[in-house]
Amino acid sequence: MKIAFADLDRDLQAEIDTQEGFEFYEIALESGGDVHVAYHDELGRAGIVYVGSGSSGLTSWTDACSVEDAIQRWENDEMSN
Repeated sequence: MKIAFADLDRDLQAEIDTQEGFEFYEIALESGGDVHVAYHDELGRAGIVYVGSGSSGLTSWTDACSVEDAIQRWENDEMSN
């Protein structure tokens, strides 16, 4: 589901210079838990961070053609820098 920048994980917020062009999501993973995603369609980039219990606050970035692609890359450990 889409979320506002203000509701995005603070660690992921800190890595975004400008909100322009980004959309923000909270996604429930099939494997359990939730992630926050910052996706920029024009750049084809997504930042992802696991949120909730057990979260380390570590953010990851990848090339992605969609939010779904970013989630799949994250779950399959196929992230690019």
